[in-house]
Amino acid sequence: MTMPYRLFYRFHSVVLQGQDINNDYTTAVDWLNVYSQIGQMGYIKWYSLGNNMWNRWTTLFRGFIEDDFAASENPDQICRIDITGCVGVPNYNQKPITDIVISDGVPVIPAAPDAWANDSATGKYYDGVNEYASYPLNIWIATTEIINVAVADLPKEIEGHCPAWNMGVGLNANAAQDHFWRNGYGIFISDSTPAQATWGGDDGVRCDFVPYSMKVVFFNALTNSLNRYSMPTAGLVTVLLNGLGFQNDEDEIEYGGSVKPGGWGDSVNEIYFEGLQGQGNYTIYLAPYAGNEFIINSNNQIEITTMPAMAAGTYQIKTRKGNHGTAKNIDSYAGDWRCDTDGRIYPGTRIIFTVADDGDGDGEEDPVIYIKWPWKSRTTTIFKYWAPIDTRTPDIFFEGKILDLGSFERSPSDISGLAQVSDLTIEIANHDQEISMLLAEYECLNQAVSFWWGFRNDPYNWKSYLCSMVVTDYEKPDSTWRVTLRDVNARYF
Repeated sequence: MTMPYRLFYRFHSVVLQGQDINNDYTTAVDWLNVYSQIGQMGYIKWYSLGNNMWNRWTTLFRGFIEDDFAASENPDQICRIDITGCVGVPNYNQKPITDIVISDGVPVIPAAPDAWANDSATGKYYDGVNEYASYPLNIWIATTEIINVAVADLPKEIEGHCPAWNMGVGLNANAAQDHFWRNGYGIFISDSTPAQATWGGDDGVRCDFVPYSMKVVFFNALTNSLNRYSMPTAGLVTVLLNGLGFQNDEDEIEYGGSVKPGGWGDSVNEIYFEGLQGQGNYTIYLAPYAGNEFIINSNNQIEITTMPAMAAGTYQIKTRKGNHGTAKNIDSYAGDWRCDTDGRIYPGTRIIFTVADDGDGDGEEDPVIYIKWPWKSRTTTIFKYWAPIDTRTPDIFFEGKILDLGSFERSPSDISGLAQVSDLTIEIANHDQEISMLLAEYECLNQAVSFWWGFRNDPYNWKSYLCSMVVTDYEKPDSTWRVTLRDVNARYF
């Protein structure tokens, strides 16, 4: 089993230097306007000559914006952050010190006006000029993780975690994730053996730290695909959602961190079908609500064994992991993000589910021809959208005015060699005299009419282009109107 995640390998980094007698770095005067050396983790604490002053360097690093290091609407609930990197051989070790303790986590910079600048941030100024809104700069959400490293083992690759206890939707309600996307991750040396209490002047240690990777793991469930994308209005069919994160093990959530404090929202317990044409929404529940209306077959699949009857139209699908410990819910729209078999995610396209009955009773939805017809005057062009049946898409309404339509017969031209559609006759309803009024104001002859095909409730941009034809002749409109069109290639080439 696994959970959806994003992975980053390229980082901006900055080292902030603090200097304080009390060793708590709580005010602006405790931080220095000193620019960092790239990749350096720096000293921890030491007694400066004669004044008992503590010093510390804290490295902050975050992914490149060009690599999409930014919050997204979906997935939007971080479970934990895993980092890897290398701690180098000490280039300053004055005790000698046999062991160091490394702390890491998300740096919370309270009410910071902006993220720290990549090249010009210091301990005192987030952009080299403007002071941070408040101090201290070294608060970490909840507690930091502690990593013990023997100096004799350096250089050494380390693995750190900001776990669900700190990041998740439980007690902390993901209070740290906004800070993470703005400030990245932080790491510093926090203790040593022998203990710092025995240090004298200039005692201390400094190591370089090079970040390798940052893995951001999410609570959100991702839906990659469905076994079917449409059904009749009566329902009664089985729909399978395939993806990841539908039912996580708690040890996955707690990996690298504290014991679960409760209310994680491990499993999907509600599925919403949200109507896109105002036809209403439908909710399918998992116990303990209204009974088991779907089954979680695995972390990768949900089975809605019997779909309910639903109004015709298109729907977007939203899965919800209800957080019973708090009021926080984890919502995800199907298809917005998808993932590979390992769980690494990438942007996708929202899945649209169609509910429609077919016209001939064979159980399959039939394709429909759609027309985009321009009407031009000297100053204005308007478009009419017509089809054999009234068809609503999220952005365009096609009026069902086509009464009869000839077949599309395509063959190569003997002269040009281009594929051409044979002449086509259309009969259009004029019971409301709309055609008569259009002909009185707009040009009709020689206008290029576009033909498309698709399924009744698909979005307009899903429909497939067939051809363009030119109006070559038409009859005087009565209750109906007959028009003859010719392929553009045949008309002009």
